[in-house]
Amino acid sequence: MVSLFAVLPASVSADQYVSPGDDIQAAVDDAAANGGTVYFAPGTYEVNIFIGNPNASFTLSGAGAGVSTLDGNDNGSVIRIEYTGDAVVTVEGFTITDGVGQTCIYYDTSLCGGGMYLYSANAVVNACVFTDNYADDYGGGLYSYGSQVIVTGSTFHKNIADSYGGGMDINESSLVVDNCVFSENDGGTYAGGLDCYYSKATVTNSTFEKNIADSYGGGVYVYSTYAEGELDNLSASSTDLTKVGHARVATNGTTVDATVAFSNCTFEDNYAGTDGGGMYCTYANDVYVESTIFDSNTSQNY
Repeated sequence: MVSLFAVLPASVSADQYVSPGDDIQAAVDDAAANGGTVYFAPGTYEVNIFIGNPNASFTLSGAGAGVSTLDGNDNGSVIRIEYTGDAVVTVEGFTITDGVGQTCIYYDTSLCGGGMYLYSANAVVNACVFTDNYADDYGGGLYSYGSQVIVTGSTFHKNIADSYGGGMDINESSLVVDNCVFSENDGGTYAGGLDCYYSKATVTNSTFEKNIADSYGGGVYVYSTYAEGELDNLSASSTDLTKVGHARVATNGTTVDATVAFSNCTFEDNYAGTDGGGMYCTYANDVYVESTIFDSNTSQNY
């Protein structure tokens, strides 16, 4: 007689269902080992979820933003994902709030990624709201270093970073953003909405509205891609795109292999204390902006 256990695989992907009060980290650890989906019932979960070196791709699925809330309780990043290898972690259908960041591996004196911290990770974020998260340096809502990230149908609202990227900061990463809203985020010195640093990014069908930065890039700040940007089919409140609040591209740097593109986006009512109310690009190569509206963005200089 052949034992049943002799023919079963070592691990079996199985979905799990959790509610407030359950051991959420244990459920996440099981999914990281075996795959599957962890379904979160409506309610608020005070969590600081850690995902490291998962064996399989898996999904954390909420009942919807505003229905299932992950609350970091001002005790670190709400979700921290590291070293995923070939696995992909998907996070969908949550409000993610009250995170205060994780000590950055690369910048060991800084706190990064209040809402979500990604390091050497493959992640997909869908239909989430990041709000009221904070980082004392990089990425109030989301921080990514050396990662591949896809963000769709999500909102970044009223997140704060003291230095870079109130809504999101990506560093040496690959990013795809589609159908997202960045609103009323505060980036501190740079990038109220989105900071792209030595990274590749494609942003489509998205809105940057009422984001602020003390110095550069109220809506978006792009650093280190070098050479001229291309502005194509722009609609703006002024025909002179060099004036206050419109896209500004500097061309004084060294060649870096990175491309950033914006298509069918809207930049409106963003503010920068120095230059680039809507967008500021410096050391930038292959920055493409097409079919995109810049309206009522302001800055003190350009």
